[in-house]
Amino acid sequence: MLNLKPGIIAVLPTTMLLLFMPFRDVCAHTGDSLLNRLIDTKKPDQQIALLHQLYNNSCYENISEAERYVMAAIDIGMRSGGTANLVDSYRKLAALYDMQRNYMQAHLFYQEAHKTAIENDVNDILPQLNYEIGVVLCRLERFPEALTYLQHASLSTSKQNQLVPKAAMFQAICYYKSGQQEKGLAMIDSLTGSARKTNNEPLTAFYLFELQGFYHHLGENQKALELNETAREIFSHHNDHHYSILSYRDRAEIYLGMDSTVRAVEYLRRALNGINNAGAYHYLKPGILDGLAACYRQLNDPVLSQSYERQSKMLKDSVVARAKAAMAGFKDVSYPAVLPFRKSSVSNTASWSNRLIPLLLAAFAGISAVIWLRYRKMKLTISKEKESAREEARQVAEQEKAIAIREAYALLEKEKHDAVDEARGLVEKVREEARSLQAQIATTSVLLANKTEYLQQLQEKLHTSNNEDCRRFAKEIRSNIGENDYWGEFIRNFNLLHQGTIDKITKKHPDLTPNELKLTCFILSGMNNKEIAGIFSVEPESVKKARYRLKKKLRLTEEESLRVYLEQLQDS
Repeated sequence: MLNLKPGIIAVLPTTMLLLFMPFRDVCAHTGDSLLNRLIDTKKPDQQIALLHQLYNNSCYENISEAERYVMAAIDIGMRSGGTANLVDSYRKLAALYDMQRNYMQAHLFYQEAHKTAIENDVNDILPQLNYEIGVVLCRLERFPEALTYLQHASLSTSKQNQLVPKAAMFQAICYYKSGQQEKGLAMIDSLTGSARKTNNEPLTAFYLFELQGFYHHLGENQKALELNETAREIFSHHNDHHYSILSYRDRAEIYLGMDSTVRAVEYLRRALNGINNAGAYHYLKPGILDGLAACYRQLNDPVLSQSYERQSKMLKDSVVARAKAAMAGFKDVSYPAVLPFRKSSVSNTASWSNRLIPLLLAAFAGISAVIWLRYRKMKLTISKEKESAREEARQVAEQEKAIAIREAYALLEKEKHDAVDEARGLVEKVREEARSLQAQIATTSVLLANKTEYLQQLQEKLHTSNNEDCRRFAKEIRSNIGENDYWGEFIRNFNLLHQGTIDKITKKHPDLTPNELKLTCFILSGMNNKEIAGIFSVEPESVKKARYRLKKKLRLTEEESLRVYLEQLQDS
């Protein structure tokens, strides 16, 4: 219709109205429908009552449509201040979520109804609300809170009311699941026994239906199957098709828990046939079709699995389409609900056939205006959707850009860390090589010092000889030895290699002789007595005595280790 020219838009409504006139009497019953009555009324209480009727008609058939109706009722109740209607609307919305097993949302709106009832002294509904909140909390396994509400429901209600035994049953389940198994089982036995003695079949069926889920949760599937079958027979006897279908569905879930997929398929099909035979409760169909698809996947039957998946998707799409169609004549209001727009009443016309021309003109003007407004609204909606798509694309691009930047930064950081680790390894390798060279230099210095000392001793012996040749050799040895202090160079290299160890030792023990300092160096290097004796050209026993004297000079007991003490000084 967006592509039609203004002339066509002007002529089309009148033509459609003229074509409709001969069939006015045939279609006259639609004026009395709930939707048309809702459109015509201006009183909030009547609007809410009609929305509640629409909710009741659609709650088992089209959950999305029912949700919109009850939200519209809540919106009117909030704006008009109708407390009783508002409490009832909250309860209906909570019950809708309860049917979908969305217990968190159900609890939220039951609490809202409870709060509104208390604030406005609507006390007669409080026991029922306490019971409903307690049941939802039990489903959510919040047992202490559930027991509180269920006890209030029992205490504030007449003993003849069906609410009391139902609340007691859920109290028993809460006791069992919260750790008081004996008390819970005793209450369950007492309640079921009392119901059977009084021949109250609906109450007995209710107990059995709840208990089969309870035992299924505990893993006692055989017991759950027995209770389920008994409850289903009672429901069938009383023509309670809704709970019969639920019993078939729950029985299938029990068989799935027992890994009996074939039996689960059988009872899911029975549930599906029950819905088709009743011509109602279609809101259960998608879940049952999804269950059948899952079962056939387990049975490795992709054809049937895909077939049920397609049926489920088509049904869900159909429900959404029907909800949109039902809402086509509504406009949005403040709460996420809908209300019908007003249309001009022509009921005051005494004889519409005598005033056909004014009626046609009014209809032409009204319908043309509606079409034009819808055209503008659709155009604006398309513009907004385009802008929204552009904004979404921009956000996606920004997110991808941010992700790319983060990944590049992470890669750079990784390369940086790898380079740093590699550099550290090279530095450590160079340091290790430097230490090795210093150790070689120190060792060389020891050997040179040792040989120099030996040559000095030999030179002194030759110098004191009376033989002229010996004195000449002594002089030649002295000239070749020179004045190099190889032992001093060894001490300095050792001190450098071991991070100032000699400085620390001499600072604490300044009275150590050069030979004792040499001995400490060899001990810290890990040499044994034989190796040290080879350097000094003495017997190992002499080294052992030197170590003993050094130990006494350092004031160490016999039990204390000389090497451990020197290493502690080195690390200090």
